[in-house]
Amino acid sequence: MRWLENPRNALLFILGISLLHALYNLQLPLHPDEAYYWLWSRYLDLSYYDHPPMIAYLIRVFSLGGDSLFLIRLTTVFCSGVAAWYIYRLAARMFHPRVAALALILSMLLPATNAGFTLITPDSPLIMFWAMGLYYCYRALFEGRWQNYLLAGLSLGGMLLSKYTAVLFLGFLLLFLVMRQPKQLLKKEPWLALLLAFLLFSPVIYWNAIHDWISFSFQLEHGSSAEFRIRWGKFFEFFGGLFLLFSPVFFAALLAGLARVKDYWRDDRKFYIALGVLFPLCFFLYKGLFKKMQLNWVAVALIPGVIFLAWFIDSRKLQRTFRYGTAICCLLLSVMFLPGLFPLPGNLNPQSRFFGYREAVAETTRLQLPGEAIFADHLSTASILSYYLPGHPRIPVPIQNRTSQFTFWDRDRDFSKLSGLCLASKNRGDELRKVFAQVSLVKTFVAKAPGLQDRTFYFFRCGGAKPENGPS
Repeated sequence: MRWLENPRNALLFILGISLLHALYNLQLPLHPDEAYYWLWSRYLDLSYYDHPPMIAYLIRVFSLGGDSLFLIRLTTVFCSGVAAWYIYRLAARMFHPRVAALALILSMLLPATNAGFTLITPDSPLIMFWAMGLYYCYRALFEGRWQNYLLAGLSLGGMLLSKYTAVLFLGFLLLFLVMRQPKQLLKKEPWLALLLAFLLFSPVIYWNAIHDWISFSFQLEHGSSAEFRIRWGKFFEFFGGLFLLFSPVFFAALLAGLARVKDYWRDDRKFYIALGVLFPLCFFLYKGLFKKMQLNWVAVALIPGVIFLAWFIDSRKLQRTFRYGTAICCLLLSVMFLPGLFPLPGNLNPQSRFFGYREAVAETTRLQLPGEAIFADHLSTASILSYYLPGHPRIPVPIQNRTSQFTFWDRDRDFSKLSGLCLASKNRGDELRKVFAQVSLVKTFVAKAPGLQDRTFYFFRCGGAKPENGPS
């Protein structure tokens, strides 16, 4: 591990790991969520219903050479690699090159990090800019210089353009300043950095303003519960999932380190990184008492978490903890990347998440009549059809089971003049009959493969629309 204390070697290590992930990603079909964000990149806008636009912009940049799976997924490989580099730099600056090397190894071992190298979501740029923001805010607050404040502002702006969860970073930062560096609030540099961040974010505010604040409202409702009724089952499911996200041994060690408040309370630098973990972690644990939380939402705590954990393991000489944690992580990563080596049922095979959609598109082309239009029942099936069909057409969604970007794209479409073949991930016959006068089930298709969970699709022929009952 000592050779990783050299920044050049650390950078080469990150590049090597990133290349391995990029090559591995080639054998996984595109997931519908990824196809949805890829579709955004073909229709660029100031913002989108589900999230701010950064993921669409990055996919557009990386797919300038074509819409190949390699180039599209290079987006998340790049974001994860940059995040790892800033984790290393911050750990080296705060503590010692030895801690930086340990933090880098930990970040490459955790299941959450490895998933981030594969699946493209708005969390990909969020985590990259969060790591950058943590680094440049640290330098600005503890070293000064206007350049660091400028880069901190740019990083904050990048976070806000990636995902609304970025407001938690602002909350953590404000709490740290109030508790430890209140004089910073009297200086102009922090406010100018904040102004720069909101200038970058202003197109998203404008988009929401002209769309009745629909995206802000959606995310507020999506992550909150209207009633204060504790749901212990959902909470413990979420809390238990964190042990898989960080790995059991390392998450337990992280909690043990955070519990030793006296170890970091009197040191502003250590408190900065500890609060960076505690603020988002406690926020989502609290929210998890009342509503189901997604594990990827708390992944931002991983960034300061691996730095804090590396320092804790190094300062306490917890070599045995590191060895046991590494062994558990290697086992988990083997299951993630080489599930065929284990006797897993299909529903527990991680690759089942990606399976079946490409096969359904192939079946669609076999069933499609000459000149026949293609519909889909959901944003997922519509997005995957758009990616795999020749010419990448934008697929209409005549029924709206939830508001999405397709709601905006299809709002002026007159389904009364359309008929065609509809790919559905569920039996949507009754819902389709609310829109079309004639609906017939053509085929039930089951995608099968050894070791993977079966996935069922339904094909309907639809026509004779009822425009008065169509989607609004």
